[in-house]
Amino acid sequence: MLKEKVLSVRLREDQLEKLKEICKQENIMTMFVLTNRSNTSAFNLYEKTGGIPDAAGDEVTFVYHNFD
Repeated sequence: MLKEKVLSVRLREDQLEKLKEICKQENIMTMFVLTNRSNTSAFNLYEKTGGIPDAAGDEVTFVYHNFD
């Protein structure tokens, strides 16, 4: 029987802000993270830190632009 393993990375707010800082330093224009709308803690974190949700269903991509 095949068992699938899913890698789950849980970001804290300070880690996400550090990633945004690195994007700015490296002139990266866009960053994105994936989550599910039903994962309310991740959804709220990404929204709080300036991510823009790009989906209407449960699977959501949060896009970050302009790392000023």
